[in-house]
Amino acid sequence: MTSVLIIDDDQEAIDNLSSYLRMHKIQVFGTASDGAYALELYEKHKPDFIISDYQMPKRDGLYVIESIKKAYPKCKIVLISGFATAEIKLQSFASGVSVLEKPVNNEELLSLLK
Repeated sequence: MTSVLIIDDDQEAIDNLSSYLRMHKIQVFGTASDGAYALELYEKHKPDFIISDYQMPKRDGLYVIESIKKAYPKCKIVLISGFATAEIKLQSFASGVSVLEKPVNNEELLSLLK
């Protein structure tokens, strides 16, 4: 079963995404509202994927990408953003990260995870 860690500071977004993924047999083993805590969770559980919002308090999505990819270069990350600039997209793609625009097309996300 595919496992994911969801990182977003919007609890409603986490709840909706978690419910959708569980309906499709994807294990959501953890959630975090900022990049610093997410890094701790990733290091402890090492899920198949990370789904991370871009803009969050304390540590943003780019912090998550840089920190995790540095230690775990093969980690698969999907960055979600409502305002991903060309620079953010290029930086993400260069790190091997997929970028999805908000509102997220759930079918597109599901396709990335499978």
